[in-house]
This record gives sequence, C-alpha cells and structure tokens, in this order.
Amino acid sequence: MGDLDNDARIAVEKSTDKMIKDAKNIDENYKSILIAQGIEPNLETLLSFINGFIFGIVSGIYLFKHKRALNSEETIELINLLKKRTFKLRQAIIYPRISPY
Repeated sequence: MGDLDNDARIAVEKSTDKMIKDAKNIDENYKSILIAQGIEPNLETLLSFINGFIFGIVSGIYLFKHKRALNSEETIELINLLKKRTFKLRQAIIYPRISPY
C-alpha cells in the first residue's frame, strides 16, 4: 500500500462494492440526478459523476481526520484506485444493458 489513508481506501472499496452489487439502481438513480440538472446521462458522464462524488467523500475524510487536503501522492493513489473500481462498476452497469437475460 502507498500513501492513501486506510479509512479512505476502505470507504472507496465499500462504496463501490455496494454500487457494483446494485448497479441497475445506481444506473437509474444517478441518471435521474443528472437529467434533473440538464446533463445528458451517458455512461462516461455517469461514471465521472460517481467518481467525483467518491473523490469528494475521501477528501472530506482527509479534512476531518487529518485537517488537511490530499497531497499529490495520495491524490495519484486515489485516482489509480478509482480507475480500478470504475472499471468493475462500468462492467456491472453495461452487462445488464447488453445481456438478453
């Protein structure tokens, strides 16, 4: 592991795990939020919105726990973690859209 706080890492993993398990509802709920804001809810916009939301949560953890913002190394590690988790979430959202079952 690197520089990223363990509580922050766990928050990212738990939140994305829940989203992956409930991908259909996440897809529908977050799309409706984007539509309400006048934003076209394509897949990349949806994933960007979710990543920004999670990034904000982790930033809040840092501000609350460490009384500071993420440093550059922590930011890079968080971005890399989000990339991995986003790939899994993307697959969980796409599969029901293309699956005939």
